[in-house]
Amino acid sequence: MRTTISLLFSLRKPKNYQSGEMPIYLRITVDGQRTELAVSRKCDPVRWDAVSGEIIESRMWIRRPSHWAVEIRYRYTVEGLTYEADRVGFWKARRFWSLGAAERLVTMYPKGRIVTLFVSPSDRSLAVIEPGVGWRAAVPFLSGGLLAAFGIASLLH
Repeated sequence: MRTTISLLFSLRKPKNYQSGEMPIYLRITVDGQRTELAVSRKCDPVRWDAVSGEIIESRMWIRRPSHWAVEIRYRYTVEGLTYEADRVGFWKARRFWSLGAAERLVTMYPKGRIVTLFVSPSDRSLAVIEPGVGWRAAVPFLSGGLLAAFGIASLLH
């Protein structure tokens, strides 16, 4: 018999919500049977502001055999103040096992390139080039969700 499993992450608005962070919930569905759980993380639903910035440094170096590091620095101005930062994305690695992966990132963001940055509305010194968390951030949640789903499936059968 085939078992169907689905995972859905969502924000849940607390009672009397005005603004700020909302808790993240995970809904696990196994063969139509649903359960939800809080993942002990929060997220501010307000989108970060998009601003223009310039890459001021883009380099890579070998940290040890088969282990490369990348640094992408950029400069941007918000509300008359100029900032510098080096965060490419949330939870994105700056170390790579593959030379090709490190080279791709440096090639995507060469020195002098004008890029769109995403700046926090509450802390203008916090910015990223690539919004979103990427697959590495999802691995712990997906792993836990799959284990929970298989546990639930085994209880139901």
